[in-house]
Amino acid sequence: MITIFMKNFKKNLINQATYDDYIHSLTLSDIPCPYCNQVHSLIHHANYTRSIKVLTHKVQLSIHRVLCTKCRTTHALLPSFIVPYSQIDTSTMISIVFHQDHHSVLENNPLLELSNIRYILKQYNLQFKSFLSSFSSEPLIVIIQHCFYLCF
Repeated sequence: MITIFMKNFKKNLINQATYDDYIHSLTLSDIPCPYCNQVHSLIHHANYTRSIKVLTHKVQLSIHRVLCTKCRTTHALLPSFIVPYSQIDTSTMISIVFHQDHHSVLENNPLLELSNIRYILKQYNLQFKSFLSSFSSEPLIVIIQHCFYLCF
């Protein structure tokens, strides 16, 4: 997986055309393979469908995959607002983890359920809390960018 940091992203404006335009604006030859670190080796390989819960609706995206011609591994090109293996976007997860009022998060995201919030908090406490605490003096956006392999 290659996470692409999208500047000035507005989650309510995401659709297939926006994602495709951004991906097509990338120069694949400048992106190193996360597995073997070779540059000039990524080519378009395939797509797969992914659902993301965005505010009041679900968005279906056809996610682009690339193939490294050197080591033959494949990688999805995921925008930074998509959390791997989750339908809930990054900003909603951050709201859940860092805000006490989960009822307002539920009101603003009608597709979320209380079980989603419990699961996210559990995962945060199990896996990410200690990692993020090592960046305690950094602004949140810097912490998020540190989590990504590739930032634009």
